[in-house]
Amino acid sequence: MRERERERERKREGVQESRLSLIKAIITRDTRNLSEIKSPTFRKALRAIYFLINFFRYARYFKPSFICLTHINIQITTRCTLNCKDCNSLMPYYSKFSRHWDVNVDELLKNINNLLNGLDAIMAVSVLGGEVFLFSEPELCRLLEGLKSYGKIVKIHLLTNGTLIPSKSIVSHLRDPKIEVRISDYGKLSSKKDELVSFLSENKISHFVVPYCTDGWIEFGNLTKRGRSRDELQRLSSKCISFMRCNPIVGNRFYSCSLASNMTDLGLKPDERDDFIELVDKPKIMRANIKKFLSMDCIPSCDFCDFALGKKTKAAVQREPY
Repeated sequence: MRERERERERKREGVQESRLSLIKAIITRDTRNLSEIKSPTFRKALRAIYFLINFFRYARYFKPSFICLTHINIQITTRCTLNCKDCNSLMPYYSKFSRHWDVNVDELLKNINNLLNGLDAIMAVSVLGGEVFLFSEPELCRLLEGLKSYGKIVKIHLLTNGTLIPSKSIVSHLRDPKIEVRISDYGKLSSKKDELVSFLSENKISHFVVPYCTDGWIEFGNLTKRGRSRDELQRLSSKCISFMRCNPIVGNRFYSCSLASNMTDLGLKPDERDDFIELVDKPKIMRANIKKFLSMDCIPSCDFCDFALGKKTKAAVQREPY
């Protein structure tokens, strides 16, 4: 009887691995083919369309037990070359309160491994700051190699604001079909964008320039408790483009919203248990907790934010240093 159970388990794992390999191959292929399209806006739109088509085309083959996250964020530093007033990662507040930190790579990889033990796949991992190229380059290379080693991670996006050029020592770590450097174009503020694009092109590193947000950023408002009812919170979270989409890891915690994680980290709101789950080295517990967490329709932090209201403000406005 035990042998039969072990055989069934081996077959189930083989099927799950085959499905994930199929998705990885298709998405990687489509992403690389987009480099032939010259229009950045059209390329970005097609990238999103390809991703959704491929994901939902093969999602029907997955059993209900298959848990796949479309995206997670990992913040590696709070130091930044810019000081954007409406940064939804709250980087200026880290300067104000002198609370800057750089992530410990060993601890981060351990926490990512614990998360993956409760999942079947993550379609994209975004590595961001602050500004990622302010992070220790040897440690960044070590992190990238660790992320590339996880078979459950399909794509890795490295986000930068186009103000710094990395050294040649990082090239071999970035030149990988799994990795794409994404450059946020903030106009004149992205002072080395063109130089960075040339550097990446010359070294055959996959990259994409995210066009300047001419229609502005979405405001999150002042970071105070609004006193909304649960019905209001549910209604707002259903409209929010951040809720259950950012999915950041901060320390040994997995959040559903970057603003929630950074507000808590800075002490700008109470530390509330329903905002996150802890990442533990117990796969069965992790899987159960992730399923429960992903089924939530709102979190306490929704009461501190107006993001779902969709009010726009000019993108990347710089503020005076604190």
